Amino acid sequence: MKTNSCWSAVVLTALFTGVLFSTALSSAPVPGPEDYKKLQNEVNNAVATPTLLANPQTVQIPAGQNAASTKVSWNIGTGRSIIVLRVKVNGGAETDLQTLPSIPGPGFTSKPEGSLAVTVKVGTNVFSLNQAGKTLATVTVTGKALAVIPDKGAPAANASAEAEESSSSNTEDQHRKHKKKGKHHHHHDDDEN
Repeated sequence: MKTNSCWSAVVLTALFTGVLFSTALSSAPVPGPEDYKKLQNEVNNAVATPTLLANPQTVQIPAGQNAASTKVSWNIGTGRSIIVLRVKVNGGAETDLQTLPSIPGPGFTSKPEGSLAVTVKVGTNVFSLNQAGKTLATVTVTGKALAVIPDKGAPAANASAEAEESSSSNTEDQHRKHKKKGKHHHHHDDDEN
C-alpha cells in the first residue's frame, strides 16, 4: 500500500507541473516573421558610437627631433559620410589631417573601421573624428621629448686628477713599507742621465 501512495504523489506532481508549463507557454506570444523583420530593421538602422584609439598614447620623441609617430584606429559604425580626422596640438588651431577612406559605390560613405600612422609633436596632441562640424570621438596623445644623454665613453672631468691622486698615495704607501723594513732606497729621476 505504501508503494501505491508514493506513485500517486509522483503522478500528481507530474500532472501539476505539466499544467503550470502549458499555462505559462500559452500566455506568451510566439514571435512571427514580422517581429524578426522589425528586429532586423532596428539592427540595420542602429549607429555605433564612434571610437578613436591611439597606440601608443604616450610617444617618446628622440632628442634633437620635434616629432615622432603613433597609430590611430577608428570604428565609426556603418552609414556615416565624410568623416575628417583632425589634430589640435597644445591647444592651438585644429588642423585637418585626412578625410577617412570611403566605401566604393554611389555616394560618399566612410569605411566603418581603419587606422593611420600620424605625427605626434612634443606636448598634447588631441586627435578627433569630425562630421559636418560635430566631433564624434577624440583621443589625446602626449609627446614627450627625451633628454640628451652625455656620451658614456667620455671620461669624467676629474678622472685624471683622481687617477693621479691614487697613484701618488700608492707610491707613498710603498715608501713607508720599505722604511719599516730598514731598507732605504732613494730613487732620483735625475740619476738616470
